[in-house]
Amino acid sequence: MNQIEELRQQIEKEFGIDNLRERSRYNDIVNARMVYSYILRGLGYSLTQIGKSLGKHHATIINYLNNMEGYLHTDPSLRKKFDKVSSVFLGGESLINNDELTID
Repeated sequence: MNQIEELRQQIEKEFGIDNLRERSRYNDIVNARMVYSYILRGLGYSLTQIGKSLGKHHATIINYLNNMEGYLHTDPSLRKKFDKVSSVFLGGESLINNDELTID
């Protein structure tokens, strides 16, 4: 199993969704796609590679990436899921400086 598929399965499990590629704008699915995109980008995948893996245009991926840190600041539930997937998938390495992101 390749790295992209492994991450997809981990995200789907954590967010309780059946298919990350599903054509839907439900909040849980969009949040799952944002986390997926953010982690893959942090691992060095191109916008095009990430977009193809989701069946999305690279511009959508740019939008996800631009909004991710803001959502992590304001949504404790999303932050918790992001931290869990990051720690499981990346072995405890964080893609975000935790000193900058605090949720009150």
